[in-house]
Amino acid sequence: MIDSAMLKLDRASKRTQELETSLTEDNPFSYWLETNYQTGSRSTYAERDETKIAEYALACGEIVQAIRSSLDHAYWDIVSRVVTNDRERKAIQFPFCTQSTKLEKTVRSRHAHRVSAAFYDAVMALKPHGEEGGNEILYLIDKLNIPDKHRSLTPIIDCKTIDPRILREQVPDFPRGLQGEITIGGSYRDISWSFQSGLGAIGAIIRQRLDIPVEATLPIREFGRAAPMISSLQQMAGVARNAIEQMRHSMI
Repeated sequence: MIDSAMLKLDRASKRTQELETSLTEDNPFSYWLETNYQTGSRSTYAERDETKIAEYALACGEIVQAIRSSLDHAYWDIVSRVVTNDRERKAIQFPFCTQSTKLEKTVRSRHAHRVSAAFYDAVMALKPHGEEGGNEILYLIDKLNIPDKHRSLTPIIDCKTIDPRILREQVPDFPRGLQGEITIGGSYRDISWSFQSGLGAIGAIIRQRLDIPVEATLPIREFGRAAPMISSLQQMAGVARNAIEQMRHSMI
């Protein structure tokens, strides 16, 4: 018998690996120095490739959908054996819920208790609910698998902190008054300063890409913060795989 749940997870993992390779070779986010000889000013700032970002958002949505689907496939394979009619079959899907107090009712409505006490206990132990005490990553799989997931999973730049000395290695006249770490990637122009503009052609604006690593993140509302795109997708696939293994182990 073809293990459709594992095929879904393998596909999600392969697609995530492809995204990781793509980020390494052609990151949609970059960091730049702009020199304006007309105004005598320099600025550092982040730039984003909107076309590539749209493609990444689509891929992220597909990956989360595959991970969510793997849970449903595994759950169906086990629970469908104990139901007797179409109405009951329509209720068979992995039991997520928002409130911890409603988890027991939700799991029973998905017929887990009819399989065996061990299976029911295994599903309950996964804690696939929101609120404190739930399995945050597992619950996130369901929350991100929503109709507008492509918009929700649009990557954004990682507004990280960096030692100004790293910037000065590439931009010798970068302001020396800045001490400690500074935040980059959070503004239209992160840092701007004046310089003597007699070195170049009047009116010329020159852009130079800087060697500053800029990470793609996902603005996950449930986390209240942006989370690294690749590692978040990998964590969700790993948690889904563990959940499937736990459910199947309870049947032995």
